[in-house]
Amino acid sequence: PTDRRGRPLGSLDFIGVLADRHGGGVGDLLNRAALAAMARAGVARATVRTMASNYPALGVLHKLGVRIVAANLLVHRWLK
Repeated sequence: PTDRRGRPLGSLDFIGVLADRHGGGVGDLLNRAALAAMARAGVARATVRTMASNYPALGVLHKLGVRIVAANLLVHRWLK
């Protein structure tokens, strides 16, 4: 997909970090690397997704300049 000027759009979805690595800066490094790669590729805007209850991830993303512009609520029921 592209924006109105024809520049590519990016999407960064649910980067995960193993529990024993939480707090070590891994999520920060992964997000920085992914966003930098998109910028080098000419991406104009990136949509980033994480769980609304993942406060550490939200903190990392906020620190990187990502701002919440929309939120979605997804509900499900496990059948088995």
